Amino acid sequence: EAVDILDQTLSMPQIKPLEKAKSKLTRADIYLMENDIWEASLTYSQVEKEFKNDVVGSEAKFKNAMLSYYNGDFTWAASQFDVLRSSTTKLIANDAMQYSILISDNIDEDSSYNGLTYFSKAEFALYQNKYSLALQYLDTLNQNYLSHPLFDEVLYKRAEIAIKENQYQKADSLLNQILLKYPDDIMADDALYLLAQLYETHLNSTQKAKEYYERIILDYSNSLYVTEARKRYNELTNKSSEPQSPKFSNDIVN
Repeated sequence: EAVDILDQTLSMPQIKPLEKAKSKLTRADIYLMENDIWEASLTYSQVEKEFKNDVVGSEAKFKNAMLSYYNGDFTWAASQFDVLRSSTTKLIANDAMQYSILISDNIDEDSSYNGLTYFSKAEFALYQNKYSLALQYLDTLNQNYLSHPLFDEVLYKRAEIAIKENQYQKADSLLNQILLKYPDDIMADDALYLLAQLYETHLNSTQKAKEYYERIILDYSNSLYVTEARKRYNELTNKSSEPQSPKFSNDIVN
């Protein structure tokens, strides 16, 4: 079994410290999947402490912050995400910024995090591949509020679940609802990028994928996806032997 192999690897005296740290992160992820919050947090904390100035340490800190987020400890999670926003690793810094903003933007009128609690529980259920449970939490959030700043994120999360369950047309519909109802909100460019990926990977329409990549480039020029969208647009254009529009040259600087 994979867990047994991982545990054997961790017990090997000759394993290099960095490789051991990476294996410990994987083991902590499994603890979290199995709902063993204490062991997961303890293991993440060990790696963070041992590799404070290394990428693997930042990754451990982020994972521990996510654990706090899943567990509803939003104040502590936000403080950790704020620290990680200055991470030298771009992916970690971007994800930390996203969750920091998510928490700060979703305090309810009574200064509680009731709506965000349902959403974080849904995300945790999705992390554990419990799709039905995740949808139940999202349904509860929708039922308890006439409107909420999280509603675009809820649609996006539903689309992610639909894709995991191979319901690609349903995902397409959900993502387009974000573009229709919330074109100026934070998830709009995420929705466009996921739509492009959906058509490129699952719905087999290069033209549609290019259209969504193009919309990111033209309509959301400050998006984190612009560079990758331009790259994918150009690759799909070259693959289909169509003339490449100069406005999507890789030399363009945002």
